[in-house]
Amino acid sequence: MVDALLDHGLAFEIDWKESGLYICDVVDELLDRKNMACVSWEDFEDGEFDELPTSQYLNKISEKLKEQAISLASLDIESDCYVLITVPSSDIDEMKALAKEVGYSIQDSF
Repeated sequence: MVDALLDHGLAFEIDWKESGLYICDVVDELLDRKNMACVSWEDFEDGEFDELPTSQYLNKISEKLKEQAISLASLDIESDCYVLITVPSSDIDEMKALAKEVGYSIQDSF
């Protein structure tokens, strides 16, 4: 499933130590691929968050997306990377429950 999502541009894999505007670019691509609302990353451009560990940076991005009713989540592939997806916030709980039923997990906090 993860490979299919990656192949179709519906998920993107980043390293556990990635940070900065590159992650915002990745999220932009995910949003664009799903025709979801664009987000302004002005708050991230001044570098204030650049030194944060990846998990904290992802949480900041997640907070920003929630303003648009979008959830940033990660598919757990038991690796030291994040496989990111974007979904409407109204769907995230159902997706997490479905993943759990088949023995996987989707996390929307990092």
